[in-house]
Amino acid sequence: MIGKGWRGRNATEEKRFPLWLALGGLFVSVFVVTSLDARDHDHERRSRAGVLVFQRMLAADQNIRDKADPLLHIVVYYRSPSEEGRARGLAAELSEKQIKTLTVRASAQRGAGFARPGQRRYAAVYFAEPPPKNDLERPIHFGVSHRIIVFSPFPGHVEMGVLGGLSTEAQVRPYINGRTLERSRIELQSLFLDTSKVLR
Repeated sequence: MIGKGWRGRNATEEKRFPLWLALGGLFVSVFVVTSLDARDHDHERRSRAGVLVFQRMLAADQNIRDKADPLLHIVVYYRSPSEEGRARGLAAELSEKQIKTLTVRASAQRGAGFARPGQRRYAAVYFAEPPPKNDLERPIHFGVSHRIIVFSPFPGHVEMGVLGGLSTEAQVRPYINGRTLERSRIELQSLFLDTSKVLR
């Protein structure tokens, strides 16, 4: 149950949570996708809009520093060869901005195997393209077992168990599967949770 006793409610950590990530990123997201709504399934626009919300979610992870080696390695998932260029572009975009002073290294990876060269530790997974429904459980399980954020900007995925996504009902904001969050034992800042839609 997500309430006042939620693990993410840590007053000391909240003071260090950047306000521009909590509020400014949300307004930027709305600006970038002013015409994005629940009926807009365009991969390009959703995947790019989701990057901003994804970065905010990573910054809200109170244990994100424990997932660095010292770099934050992020997988940008795609499955179609035609989507490789866009996935690489998103990986480059994610690598441009630090998360809590940590340097991000994002890489495009085809398929949901999540091979780890040299046993590299991954800090998060981002979907540049929706996987087949029968293959969605693999990244969900990977995220839960490794206590990392798996994020999909595509409709229906949060309801199916993906931890994070986009809510576009009235405005663009984070959408979180509360059950997956609990299973993953990830601690998110309460300020971030307060500005998110949480599926319980």
